[in-house]
Amino acid sequence: MSNPWNNRVRMWQTPAYQEIIRQNNNYRKGRGFEGRVKEKLKATGWVVTRSFLSLGPYDLHASRDQETWLIQCKWSKTHDTKPEQHDLAKLITIARMSGLRPVFAGVRNHKMYFVDLVNNFELESP
Repeated sequence: MSNPWNNRVRMWQTPAYQEIIRQNNNYRKGRGFEGRVKEKLKATGWVVTRSFLSLGPYDLHASRDQETWLIQCKWSKTHDTKPEQHDLAKLITIARMSGLRPVFAGVRNHKMYFVDLVNNFELESP
């Protein structure tokens, strides 16, 4: 008697399931970069919390002394990342209404960098 599973397409072989795996992998990699940003800030005295699932306009909330940042993180293995204004408009609006600083954390030449989104200049590494 033949095995009935031999003729069936395995769930993990379907294009829909492969897309879910790919998206989840991108999420994990992005979350990993958020974790590296968080650890770098914590090492320099910042108190940092991560936004749940990073579904809102910012990924991290960081405070030190009298300064608070709302941070959007963007990571890529293959190319440098840069802030894109159309993606960050909501973050800038929320930060301005709250009196906080909107910041972009990205990768350039395989190194982490930070940009103040209101004044559009690169911040010194915290």
